[in-house]
Amino acid sequence: MSNTKEIQADYQAYRKELDKYTELCAQTPANSTAYQVYKHKKEEAWKNCDRLEVVLQAIAVAED
Repeated sequence: MSNTKEIQADYQAYRKELDKYTELCAQTPANSTAYQVYKHKKEEAWKNCDRLEVVLQAIAVAED
């Protein structure tokens, strides 16, 4: 069960990161280097959220 809580905490941290970089991308000109960095970090956070979401769903199914 503590692993589930750790995974949920990681998911929340990545979700917060995703929101942060989504906002930064929205505020930054698309032709800038900063935008490219923010976009890459946003994509990485999205991948991590997606991966952890699948893990959490699998845990929920296994616990049923």
